[in-house]
Amino acid sequence: MKSLFEAETEIVMDSQDRSKLSGTQDTSETFVADGQGRETLKTLVVSILCLCGAGAGGFSLYRDFNASGVAGLGAPLASVERRESKVRRKAASNYVWTAVRPKENLYRRDSIQTASGSAARIQYVDGSRVEIGENSLVVIDDVANLALNFKSGSVVVRKKDGTDTKITIERNGQAKFEDISVRMIRPEPQASFFAPEKVNVPIDFAWEPKNVASDVREELTLQVSPDRNFHESKTQRFPIADLRASKSLRANFSSGNYFWRIVRKNQPLTEISPFKILPALALKPVWPNLKEKIVRWGEENQVQFRWLDPVSHLDHQSRDESVKSLAEHELQLASDPQFKSVVASEAIEAEQGSTLLGKIADGTYYWRIKSRFGELAVLSPVEKFQVEHGKKIEIKLDKPEADASLELRSAIDFGWKVEAEHLIYRWQLKTADGRTVSEFQGERLSYPWGKTEPGAYQWKVSALDPQGHLVGETAWRAFSIYPGKSIALISPAPKEEILYWEAPPEFEFKWQKDSVAETQNLPYEIEIAKDAAFSQKVKSQTSKIASVSSKTLALPAGTFFWRVKVLDGTGRALKMSETSNFTYQTFPTLKPPVAMAPLPGTTFNLVEMDGNPTLNWDRAEGATAYDVTVYRSADGRAPATAGGKAIAFHQMVSGNRVELKGLPAGKYLWSVRSLDKIKRVGNPTEVREFEISLGAPLGAPESTTVEVQ
Repeated sequence: MKSLFEAETEIVMDSQDRSKLSGTQDTSETFVADGQGRETLKTLVVSILCLCGAGAGGFSLYRDFNASGVAGLGAPLASVERRESKVRRKAASNYVWTAVRPKENLYRRDSIQTASGSAARIQYVDGSRVEIGENSLVVIDDVANLALNFKSGSVVVRKKDGTDTKITIERNGQAKFEDISVRMIRPEPQASFFAPEKVNVPIDFAWEPKNVASDVREELTLQVSPDRNFHESKTQRFPIADLRASKSLRANFSSGNYFWRIVRKNQPLTEISPFKILPALALKPVWPNLKEKIVRWGEENQVQFRWLDPVSHLDHQSRDESVKSLAEHELQLASDPQFKSVVASEAIEAEQGSTLLGKIADGTYYWRIKSRFGELAVLSPVEKFQVEHGKKIEIKLDKPEADASLELRSAIDFGWKVEAEHLIYRWQLKTADGRTVSEFQGERLSYPWGKTEPGAYQWKVSALDPQGHLVGETAWRAFSIYPGKSIALISPAPKEEILYWEAPPEFEFKWQKDSVAETQNLPYEIEIAKDAAFSQKVKSQTSKIASVSSKTLALPAGTFFWRVKVLDGTGRALKMSETSNFTYQTFPTLKPPVAMAPLPGTTFNLVEMDGNPTLNWDRAEGATAYDVTVYRSADGRAPATAGGKAIAFHQMVSGNRVELKGLPAGKYLWSVRSLDKIKRVGNPTEVREFEISLGAPLGAPESTTVEVQ
C-alpha cells in the first residue's frame, strides 16, 4: 500500500469530507418488495444524486488542486517555525495535503501531520509554542484553552506563562496531559550542529526547573543516546548535583542523531528532545580541473564551475533544513594557489551543483569552495585550470574529393577530419548555383546523403563550440553526380613506369569512350598533377577523341596523377574518371656492387706475397664500368670527401677487379661505384678497411766464431 508520505500532494477524505463533497447525508435505503417501478425510481434518483455529488466533488478537487496552500478563514493563529523531514498540512477548506513550508501561516482547523522520524515546531501569535512529535496528527486551534484536537501522536505545549504540558494520545483514544517539571532550553528540539569529519564537538545542555521541589538532589542525571528508547548500552549519563544550582553542562559528541532528557531515579523529569550533529563536509570541486583547458571563441568570457554536494544523499527536506539554512558556501577564484590574489568570489547554493562566473580573462587560475557552518569554516581541495582563446579549428574535407564526379547511387557518404573534441558540425549541401539541397547538424564526422539526383553540387562543413560559436569552417568543395558508369582509364596502367636513358619515348594516354560525350559531341579534358588532390596541376588538355599523345603534353620527368573529365558547353565537368598514377623519367642510378675481397681487417704482406694486393667485387646489373677509390686511413675512418691528399688510389675499370700497384705500407679504406651506359655514377659500396705490411723486421745475426779475419 502506498505510504501517506510518498507524494508531495495527496487527497485524504474522512466521512465528514465525503458528506461535504457529495452534499448528502450517509443514509441507508430500504427497498419495497412489491412494485418494481418504485425500486427503479429510487435507483434512478440515487444515481442522479451520485452524479451530481461527483460533479460537485470534481469541481471542489479542481479548485483545491489549483489553490495549493490556500489560507483558512480569519487571521492566522500560528506559523511553522521549524519542520524536520516529512511534515504535511491540509487546510480546513480543502482535501489536498501539501508539504509544509517554513514560515507558512496556519489557520484554525488546519491539520498538521508528521511521519516517522519527523517533527514540527509551531509558533503561535500569542507567544506560545507547540512542538509536534513524530507520527502525529494535530488540528490547529486555540492554545490558550488547550482546545487542540489530537488524532494521534504527541505534542508539547509551551505557554507564554512558562508552563509546559505534554499531551499524548493513548491507545484508547483519550488524551493524556502531563505537566513537565523541567523545561529543556538548549539544545532546542530538532537543533542541528556541525562538526569536522571524525572530530567531536562540545554541546551545551541547559534547562530551567519549573515544578521541582528545591530539595530534589538525589540521582539526577542527564541522559544522551542515539536511541529514542535510551537503551542502556547506548546511553551516556552525566550526573547533575543540583537541578536548580546547576542549570547547564557541556559534553563532547561526534556526528550523528541524538536524544536527550533529564531523569530522577530513572523517572523522566523532561520530555525527550532530539538534536543532530552533522559532519561539516567540504564541497568537492569537479570542473574545471588540472586536466581541463577551457578554450573559447567569441566575446563571451563566462566559465562554468561544477561541484559535488557530500550531503546530497539526504532526503530533500532534511537537506534543506539541516544544511541549506545553516551552511554558507562561497566559491573563490584566484590567480595564485595560496589565494592571496582573489580574482572573484560568489555565494553559491550547494545543492545547485554549478554556477557561472563572468569577466574571466585568459590565464591560469585556481579555485576552491569555502564553506561556513556557523563559526566553523571548511575549505575544499584546490583545483587549477587554464583559460585561453582558441584558434580557428582546421577541418579537412575527406570525401568526396574536390571536383569528384560520382556515379549516381542511392546514397553518398560525406566525411571530414578534425583534431578537436566536443564540437558540433554543420554540414551543408547546395547546387552549383547556390540553391540549398540539404543540411545536417550533429557531433558525427560523417553524413550519408540520400535522395541523390544527377547534377553539379558544392558542400562545406562548419564547426561550432558547445556555446554555439563558429570555431572553424571549410571552403565550398565542388563535385558532380552523373548517371551511368565512370570513365575507364586504359593507359598508362596504374603505377606504370615509363623509363628511358637519353631520349624520352612517346606514348599515348588512352581511355574508354563515354556515351555522354560521344552522343552529345562533348569534349574530354585530361588533367595531370603532382598530387592525387590535383592541387598541383602540371598539364591539362582537351580532346575530341579518347586519347592524347604525350608529345603534345611535353611532360617533364617525374611521378604524376591523371584523370579524364567530360565537359559540358560551359566547361563544367559532367563526368569524371577515377585517378591513376604513373612514373615518367630516366632510369634510376645503379645500385652499388657487392664488395667481395679483401674482407674487412685483411693485411697484405708484400714480402711474403707474389704480386700486388687485389680488390674484387660482384658485377652489377646494367653497369658498364666501375669507379674504384682507395683512401689513406690513420684512425680507421673514411675521409669526408674523395678529393685531396687522402686519396691514395683512384681508377676506373671495366672489369670487376683491380690491382693496387705501388701503395706503401699503411692502413687504407676502399669503396666501388657502378657507372651506367650514360656514365652516371651510382651509389658506393660500404667502406672496407685493409692494411699493407712489409712484415716484421729481420733480427740481428748470431756470432759463430771469435776469429777475426
